[in-house]
Amino acid sequence: MYVVDAHDDRVYRYDMPASSDARLAEFSLSNVDIGGFVSFKTEYTGSTGRDVAETTVQASAMHPGANVVISPADTDGDASNGHQAAVQQDAVITVTVMSADRSATRVYRVTVEAEPLQVGPPLR
Repeated sequence: MYVVDAHDDRVYRYDMPASSDARLAEFSLSNVDIGGFVSFKTEYTGSTGRDVAETTVQASAMHPGANVVISPADTDGDASNGHQAAVQQDAVITVTVMSADRSATRVYRVTVEAEPLQVGPPLR
């Protein structure tokens, strides 16, 4: 970490232990376009088609000892096939990363803008 001191105009470097890293290395949602993922960006807007009811969330921490929690809960309860989340208009999917030493937490959030379902013929 680099810190600029406003009083003496010097830059100071502090080495942070890897165990305090609460970033994601990878983050994606199947059938939901969030654009490019970057570990320091925590807010995303995702878009998906109207026929998509579920997404599989892939998220892995930068540091192997960090704890990753995905919300909402897995819709099928089977962790062996990934973490599925329901997708509907304005759904919010969050991934919370807590560093291995529990000193830092980072929350990544995706608001899904699903194309609305069309019911019946269009009105004229």
